[in-house]
Amino acid sequence: MGAVGALRTGFVGTRGEVLRLSLITACITSATLGLYRSWMKTRLRQWYWSSVNIGGQPFEYSGTASEKFLGFLVAISFLTFYLAVVNVLLMSGSIALLYTAYGAYILSVIGLLPVVLYARYQGWRYIVNRTAWRGVRFQMAPGGFRFMLLGLRYLGASILTLGFLFPRAAFELQKFENENISYGDAPFRQGGDASLLKPAWRYGQIAVAANLAVVLAALLINRDALYALWLTVPAWLAAWAYFRAERFRLMTSALRAGGMAFRSDLDAVAVTKRFMIGSIIVFAILALLYTYGRSAFEGRLDALSYTELLAFNRDAAEQRLFILSIFAYACFLYVLWSVLSHLLIKLPMARLFAESVSIEGAEGLDRVRQVEMQTTLAADGLLEVLDLGPGI
Repeated sequence: MGAVGALRTGFVGTRGEVLRLSLITACITSATLGLYRSWMKTRLRQWYWSSVNIGGQPFEYSGTASEKFLGFLVAISFLTFYLAVVNVLLMSGSIALLYTAYGAYILSVIGLLPVVLYARYQGWRYIVNRTAWRGVRFQMAPGGFRFMLLGLRYLGASILTLGFLFPRAAFELQKFENENISYGDAPFRQGGDASLLKPAWRYGQIAVAANLAVVLAALLINRDALYALWLTVPAWLAAWAYFRAERFRLMTSALRAGGMAFRSDLDAVAVTKRFMIGSIIVFAILALLYTYGRSAFEGRLDALSYTELLAFNRDAAEQRLFILSIFAYACFLYVLWSVLSHLLIKLPMARLFAESVSIEGAEGLDRVRQVEMQTTLAADGLLEVLDLGPGI
């Protein structure tokens, strides 16, 4: 197949398709107490991948649920050991040195950061290595340990500078990932430098300043002022959505591979609006239904007289029915969350991002050749456990 000039990406998935798929897979996942989760994510990922096309030719995702489930089991075993050993050591050290366990709680959370960084890279590597277009596979080189060290270095600097160096951290980590990816025998090369992302982080700096103001007020005026930190959550979500969209646009537009140049005209403001509106709607619906359900179940018990409550405590069948009704309602909320998050957040985001990219110099595609496939059994199991994967 010849390829000349510029190619535009597209997205052909519809709300009806993702509604049906997310509803069915979420119901099965609930019915199997989460065991179907790996199959659910695999089916959804295959659908999203096939909905994205370049020049009318869709992407292919060849990852399997069995690989993903195996990775999940391996990750569970590793994390159980890691958390047990690390937490015991931190707890002992904190009590011995500080005479309190609070320091251990904080350090145990920080101690998860290396695992999160390593898991992010390995999970993304699995996805890339299972993705193909025009019959040619993408490849991502090993580098999880180096990515972890790089992340600790730059994220540590970002924390110490109260977020001032975060744009550099985000650029360097994304650059490391991008330059370890190749399409067939054509490696990706990332242009630009860390200054590219500084303007995109301006709203993040405002959110940091708001948090510092709240903490300062708590220290100088009233400790209860810390509750105001919850009010900054929407600002953080909006700042993060805007930053990620701008990072995608700017770094994609500075990306090269095999004589091809990529461009993105993604509108970060439109992405942020769509993300925030969808998130607010989903949160509001689920919060209302959760509050209603909790009130209904608590009201059911509060309405019992003392005699009826004693009878309820002795009736095992009635107790099982009550617990089963709570479980069924929780499953309903999970299914509703899964469906709404795809309809109102993930599908619109996928469409906006996918339709923003174009490829110049596409005649270079004819020179790309297939390379031997890399294999890995780990899948993105650690990301499944931590729920911090690259998403759909």
